[in-house]
Amino acid sequence: GSMGTDYSAMVNALYIDAPSKGILKVYARSTNTDNARKVGLIDSNNIDLYANETTTFNSGGAGIGLVEINIDAAGKYYFGGVDGGIYLYYAKFEAATTLADNTTAAVFAEKNTAGDTLRFVGTLTGITDLANIDSIELILEKDGVATKKQIFLTTCYISVTGASQTCAEADNTYYVVYRITGISGLTGTISKQLKVTFTDGSYTLSAATEFDL
Repeated sequence: GSMGTDYSAMVNALYIDAPSKGILKVYARSTNTDNARKVGLIDSNNIDLYANETTTFNSGGAGIGLVEINIDAAGKYYFGGVDGGIYLYYAKFEAATTLADNTTAAVFAEKNTAGDTLRFVGTLTGITDLANIDSIELILEKDGVATKKQIFLTTCYISVTGASQTCAEADNTYYVVYRITGISGLTGTISKQLKVTFTDGSYTLSAATEFDL
């Protein structure tokens, strides 16, 4: 049968969890010997991104056909026939080239000798142009709501520069520095990650690592 058009109740459909924008290529044909089918790509908002285009193939002579659909953003989708069944033979998602490709991020932490300030230094590699960076986010997690609030309510600032030799290297490596003050007496372990989001919506996320306060 057809998959329908309600995302929350999809059946008989191909589920796609696209990690980025790209192209979905599907080889399929109608289950009906006389009639072609309309196919759709339904997103999580029940919007058909393929506008119910009629396939050019059916089982009455044309055989297996290829459908190519552009997916403009990462997300969860369903593909299938919206007015009847189709046979799915092969599907492939080809991710588009993004600004995050071939880039990496890492972050380490250190506490000053007075024990009242944390410094986080993030390393960004493979960055060819700082103008391609939309935002840089330091992600901190710690057990205990009160302690977590204390971390995020302290003074924090960020600086990124590629002009100084002390901050940029010839291999397109840059650094971002955060300082959090007023942490005297704070104990335990925090998890830290650095997320770099680029102007095309792609991002690089460092591995989560822990630091003992």
